[in-house]
Amino acid sequence: MQAALERSLNLPSPVSVSASSISDRTAGAVTIVDVKGPLTRAFAVEAFQRRLQELLLEGANKLAINLEDVRDIDSSGVGALAAAYKWLEQTGGHVKLFAPSSRVKRTLQRMRFDTVFQILEDERAALQAFDGDQELRSLSG
Repeated sequence: MQAALERSLNLPSPVSVSASSISDRTAGAVTIVDVKGPLTRAFAVEAFQRRLQELLLEGANKLAINLEDVRDIDSSGVGALAAAYKWLEQTGGHVKLFAPSSRVKRTLQRMRFDTVFQILEDERAALQAFDGDQELRSLSG
């Protein structure tokens, strides 16, 4: 499973994750990933991808990614988000984005990722959206 995950995410070799740029915490069954600084090839994308891989291997299947402190994102950063989305969707999990700056939100919209990701205003809305996913599944199941 680990090899399939690594192939699916197309991850680079391990890198250290700076606690000041990427951290995570849990709220019930949801893992919240806090990203600070630019999410670009030149900065945090490799560390971000590595941490997402670790979380997925640890069994996280509901990720809420906090973009509040991300001031810039490029195609590499969007690609890292897309890889996480793809893997989680294939395994029955979900990822939601929340609190993007207007610049990051415009980038996601320009790349049409606002049609792929649920992008929410804040952490509370993201956590409530996961509750909504559970309710929808109960109604359809």
